[in-house]
Amino acid sequence: MSVPPGGGSVVHALVEAGGDVDAHHGVKQCTPLHMAARRGNVEVAGALLDHGANIEARDSLGDTPLRRAVNCNKTGRAAMLLARGANAGSKGSKGCTPILAARTAAMRQILQGAAGRSG
Repeated sequence: MSVPPGGGSVVHALVEAGGDVDAHHGVKQCTPLHMAARRGNVEVAGALLDHGANIEARDSLGDTPLRRAVNCNKTGRAAMLLARGANAGSKGSKGCTPILAARTAAMRQILQGAAGRSG
């Protein structure tokens, strides 16, 4: 399921037509939620989650959509995923958590705040 930026309404239409919100695509086997997290598209990510997308889906590298948002320094996207239930302590295939992968103080603060609330 490929969705253009700003395409929350497109997500709804594709799902109604039988689209799979958890379909894995490409070499990295990313889901649409991985791509929305990477691109920082709030509307699309929210629509995907509203339609039951797996917030903890793993790509071929073992990364979740949250880890994708962290890798691309999309702080707003990371905060939204955490608010919707993403696990800040989930480990990728190499044992690295999103907190360890964070490159900026702002991202670390968002992730540590979420980890503190959950544990």
